[in-house]
Amino acid sequence: MAGVNLYRQGTDTEGYARHLRDLMAGLDKPLVITEFGCGAYRGAQVRGAASFFAVNWFADPPRLRAGTVRDESVQARYLTELLELYRDTGVRGAFVFTFSMPGFPADDDPELDLDTAGFGIVRPGADLASWEPKQAFHAVAKHYAAYKEPR
Repeated sequence: MAGVNLYRQGTDTEGYARHLRDLMAGLDKPLVITEFGCGAYRGAQVRGAASFFAVNWFADPPRLRAGTVRDESVQARYLTELLELYRDTGVRGAFVFTFSMPGFPADDDPELDLDTAGFGIVRPGADLASWEPKQAFHAVAKHYAAYKEPR
């Protein structure tokens, strides 16, 4: 078994698919994608692994950079597209990065809502024990619900 972190970045989605197919063709073993994802804002699908740069950590308190607009459908669509690509190309398994990111707390103030730039598919609660599903959570669940039990 081979594993690789493989975030899609930029606008060349076919180039990403080609890279994945080339990677798999060069292996003599099954491939698992060990990490992939993006933030939940407009444009995060292009930034991929760099989605967290939407946070200005030097501000006090840290805040989202100007122009960062929360859009959970971006993250949900990105994850669904990649899960479908992985399924269609024969990837053995894939791990969404990540379930929750408490270091990127949610806030009612859009400027302070760091969860927007986090990769979590759930919004962490203030007590860190609670959480609320984001659109990406439901998209991932729907993707895997379509799988049938092996016989």
